[in-house]
Amino acid sequence: MAFINKQDTNGTKGTLAEGEFGYDKQGTDRGRVYVGTNSGNVALATKNDITLIEGITATTEEINKLDGFTGTNSDLNYAKDLRATGVTTTEFDYLDGVTANIQTQLNNKSPLGTYDASINTSGAAVLDELTIVNGMVTKADTRNITASDIGLAKSIPDEIRTGTNDEKFVTPYGISQTNFGINQTWQVPTRIANVVYQNTTGKAIMISLNGYDGMIVYLSANASTWIQFLPSTSDSGPISLVVPNNWYYKSTAVPSRWNELR
Repeated sequence: MAFINKQDTNGTKGTLAEGEFGYDKQGTDRGRVYVGTNSGNVALATKNDITLIEGITATTEEINKLDGFTGTNSDLNYAKDLRATGVTTTEFDYLDGVTANIQTQLNNKSPLGTYDASINTSGAAVLDELTIVNGMVTKADTRNITASDIGLAKSIPDEIRTGTNDEKFVTPYGISQTNFGINQTWQVPTRIANVVYQNTTGKAIMISLNGYDGMIVYLSANASTWIQFLPSTSDSGPISLVVPNNWYYKSTAVPSRWNELR
């Protein structure tokens, strides 16, 4: 067995021939055995190296899990200590995106407790705007409710009569402007035979008159196509009929009694 010096193991002097063994007789690797290869001397394990390997109980698969790890022993100890606290991966992920001290942020929030506050909502008022500073309401503004807030149709009689919207509210005023018989009185208007009259009151009216033989009362939605109404008997009798809003009416004669509820 040849003897080589540590200082010569990586040079040409003292290089072992292929298959030849030698050992380092000086330096920090004193006693390490080498074998010569076609690419130079290759160091073999020492007794201490073997003893160290024998003390490892991990499997090859477990050791390979460290492949690519670039941290230090302190990093591994930190991970171990963190796991020992019982924190889960999900809980740890909650910290993702946190940019400031969490406790400080919590301390700046409103403390738990009961707060006395009042908002004046007398009359037809609605909460309009809240001003919140650091989680606390510092200002509350109110305003009166408007028709547009709740979709009122109080001043739109035509929409109340013919509309299809089922989300709007109707006020008593709106009802009074459209319902037959409300805010109406019996009147005795002047009427002339064969003159066309139109109901433009905004709601239906009622006509009540004394008819007689040969007299005909007409109703029409367009003043073109007419519907006939005759006395209740062949000779004479009362005629009562409802005239819808915007409809037309006329009579071939004017009796002694002609009343209208309008």
